[in-house]
Amino acid sequence: MNENARFAGVWRLVSAMQNGRDVTSLCDSEVVYYEEGPRLLVQSCQGGPLGACRLDATTDPHHIDLTHAWRGTEFVTYGIYRFDGEELVLCFGGSQRPDSFDGTIPDGRIVYRKRRAPTAPGGENRGSE
Repeated sequence: MNENARFAGVWRLVSAMQNGRDVTSLCDSEVVYYEEGPRLLVQSCQGGPLGACRLDATTDPHHIDLTHAWRGTEFVTYGIYRFDGEELVLCFGGSQRPDSFDGTIPDGRIVYRKRRAPTAPGGENRGSE
């Protein structure tokens, strides 16, 4: 299974930490990752597009780069990820790639813990589009 396929599906937020604070309530409660050809796209389950991801599982920790637009300008947010049992752990650091999954470091990084949502019977779970 390729990395894009491992991500594909709806992921529910378990927790989010930034600068040592719980910021779970400020984040999207669910996001959906889906493959579109060779690309991995991510969107909010509330319908808003978030961007396109590039994964590199050959690094330790694995790299994830999220390309997204804000106010007409395209940005890349650099991160790392790992699968931890049933959970996906992501850490984004803005313009700098984080070197650990430590959400207590006061450098603006944010660490998300997500759990895959159950797939709806008889169909793919892509969320709303």
